[in-house]
Amino acid sequence: MLLSCKKASELIEKKSNFSLSFVESLRLKLHIVVCGACESYRKKSSLIDAYLSQKLQVNSRHEEKLSQSSKNKIIDTIFSK
Repeated sequence: MLLSCKKASELIEKKSNFSLSFVESLRLKLHIVVCGACESYRKKSSLIDAYLSQKLQVNSRHEEKLSQSSKNKIIDTIFSK
């Protein structure tokens, strides 16, 4: 039985965070083969996930580079005005 687009989009999102079962993965692949809209959704969702992942990595690297003394100086500067 072919998936609905709603169920396919749920599996696309699930796949970005978790593993799909063999049956789920197969049903999703079959749906995407025949549904251009869901293929487009899958590509856009993948791009958004990659972008957000990259931004989170950049932000965490910037936090790690800032020493505690630098953080204290920034706080002092903000609250001294």
